[in-house]
Amino acid sequence: RRSSDLHHFIRGFFDGDGSIGWHKHNRTVRLGFCSGSDVFLGWVLDTLGEAGDVGQRAMVHSKQSKTKAFELTGDAAVKVAEWMYSDGGESLCLERKLSKFKRCCSRLEAKRAACADRRQATVREMVTLYEQGMSYREIAEIVGSTKERVSYYLGKTDITKRSKKP
Repeated sequence: RRSSDLHHFIRGFFDGDGSIGWHKHNRTVRLGFCSGSDVFLGWVLDTLGEAGDVGQRAMVHSKQSKTKAFELTGDAAVKVAEWMYSDGGESLCLERKLSKFKRCCSRLEAKRAACADRRQATVREMVTLYEQGMSYREIAEIVGSTKERVSYYLGKTDITKRSKKP
């Protein structure tokens, strides 16, 4: 098999024995692959690793059946799915899995945007409190963070640092 066609082959395997969804605990995209063959699933895992950064992954063996599986979450899952659906992959695939992938990515983007909005609001609050004369420790207590995190975010703003008291 040509290496340039591997993403089509992996996508076909995924369409048959893969799953995609929203990881409720981590609140992110989740891709799962399963097979009855340790060797084949190991090859798939190695191939995905060569195709992109999927981090350390281990196969899980089911005690009730003879199946083995592994799961990718977050950015690793998105990278692998984008790779599988690249180069015309959207035209020859299971439409329901592609559609679910797109919905999960939209949900992930919305989550990331909401987190960024909350972070910006918290940093604005930190700046306001700092300008009112509060210390990093006091600000951290109010916003529910650490003084190191307050220092980090205030350091990224253009506020004028106060001189330390003698």
